[in-house]
Amino acid sequence: MTTYVSGSRAMWLLLAAIPWSGCGGGGGGGGGEQAAPVFDSWSKTHAVALSIKGFPSFQTLSDGGTIAAISTETLIHLVRLDATGTVTNMAALPRVLQGDEFPKVRQAPNGTFLVLSPKAMKIWKLDANLAVLNEQPLSMTPTDLYPNADSGCTIVGSIANAPSELRILAPNLSQVGPTVPLDTVEDLILSPSKDGSLLVAGKKKVSSELVVYRFDPISGLSTPKSYAFEHEPMPTSAQPTGDGGHVVIGVIGAERQEGEDDMTSNRTFVIKLNSQGSEQWTKIYTWDAGIMGGSIRPLPGGGFLIGGLLASAQERFEGFVGRLDAYGLSAWMKKYREESICGIFFVDETPDGGIKTGGVAASSRDSISLWMMKLAPDGSLPADPAAVEIQPFGVGVTDR
Repeated sequence: MTTYVSGSRAMWLLLAAIPWSGCGGGGGGGGGEQAAPVFDSWSKTHAVALSIKGFPSFQTLSDGGTIAAISTETLIHLVRLDATGTVTNMAALPRVLQGDEFPKVRQAPNGTFLVLSPKAMKIWKLDANLAVLNEQPLSMTPTDLYPNADSGCTIVGSIANAPSELRILAPNLSQVGPTVPLDTVEDLILSPSKDGSLLVAGKKKVSSELVVYRFDPISGLSTPKSYAFEHEPMPTSAQPTGDGGHVVIGVIGAERQEGEDDMTSNRTFVIKLNSQGSEQWTKIYTWDAGIMGGSIRPLPGGGFLIGGLLASAQERFEGFVGRLDAYGLSAWMKKYREESICGIFFVDETPDGGIKTGGVAASSRDSISLWMMKLAPDGSLPADPAAVEIQPFGVGVTDR
């Protein structure tokens, strides 16, 4: 089964202020009993280029491997990895030289790949070997896409001084049917539903509300449902759940003075929606400093995996992975450092019950690598415990 993991441009914009400079090293970590079989776990880094601009997106592929898209100064790099985290193919697309880029990559049902560039306002279609088949400019700043059954796609994005939009693209990337306006909602993400429709989630402009729609190509867009938060909620990932509903993770920004970019007071939220888009529960997670959830994955046996970034006042950035129960309560949380500064932006469950993560690891501003891990079900790294510093930590959990 192909797993689609969507994310929000807003999450990466929050993280773009990270000072990618060295501040320490890794080492230490848990292990397993010598007599017991050691779980197949690993941590691997891949040097894509000297300097990364923005943050990567990931997707688990139908063959169990992973595709990643990551931007450097002049290119969007596509990296295909097998189930062991080994690179099997790479390609590159030109990018617009205007600051950080937050590309998205998704595998279509026919095995082709769709790549979205918000900065270039463009979408590409690539074959299974990552060769370009087609490209299409867009008159919008796209923030997410979802491949359709015909290997076209649905995209969402924003337009300056106008309502955001949803569009359906044919397999040749031309637009099919009319544009669907999404009112004053921005930082949009998409997630499939069990009934074939799509969940559309975003934050309302100049408001502290999370807004969700359900879109069906036949019946159209549902009436939006809104959920108010103390500060702006920025959704970063949404996934369908077994009961026909969805779970959405995101970041709650704190009130700051103009020009401040401190992330140490950010919090994470998770909201569980039923099949009608109505709230079942919402949990807010706090830590000693900033905790920013970027990815969520429902588990077949119940509960959820989450991953993201921790930001402390000492400019220490670490990736984290956690397991939640079916009601959003924390079963465990662990933070990870492979290099001086690390971030995790993708989590998924592997067929053997392990945990796959994707992110970046940096020893300095000019030495940033793509970072993949396969962890044991409890978040440990038993096959190579010295490779990554792993520490459990606690979070505060409250209702919205």
